Amino acid sequence: MFTIVHAGRFLAVVLAALYLSGCGEEPSVTSYDIAKEYEKAALIWKTPDGWVEDLDSPGPKGASFLIEGKGGLVGKVAAMPFGAEVTMLDVANMFGRELGLGFLTEENLSAISEKKTLGSHEFEIARLG
Repeated sequence: MFTIVHAGRFLAVVLAALYLSGCGEEPSVTSYDIAKEYEKAALIWKTPDGWVEDLDSPGPKGASFLIEGKGGLVGKVAAMPFGAEVTMLDVANMFGRELGLGFLTEENLSAISEKKTLGSHEFEIARLG
């Protein structure tokens, strides 16, 4: 009987200590507004004659240009910062659906694309429209 009384007191003291040590101020959440470091893409480029930066182009991009020829507007070029996990087929399908081309396969894409090298950089061009 003596040990049961002491065990009960011990349990009561432990529960009281846990209750008192767990009580404190209510947690709070703090948020901050951080200004963008860059308003435009952090890229530097020199464009050929006839290329004009397209400032009204929507969507995520590194840079977008309109190409003007003798007969007026002849094309558009966009450079976008995609990660390595995004394939050329993913990008072509994203734009192809917007152009009404439907779903492209690797075979369809290989017929309308070509790989290029500029200095040490390799890239791929797909002519969708």
